[in-house]
Amino acid sequence: MRLDKTAFSRQSFADAADHRRHYSQMSPQEKAKTFQYLMSLAYGFATGEWPQMDKTAFQVRRRR
Repeated sequence: MRLDKTAFSRQSFADAADHRRHYSQMSPQEKAKTFQYLMSLAYGFATGEWPQMDKTAFQVRRRR
């Protein structure tokens, strides 16, 4: 999966400061829920479950 960079737009410093003020007033649980929702939108699986990590791309090696 790739991040959809067209889903975002430029904003002014004033708009960014306003977003920061809004998120700073949220509880940690609300922030986590919002983060998960925005990440799911960015990666295109907002309506479903988070996909499982493909663990076949990794291998375990022992250090000697």
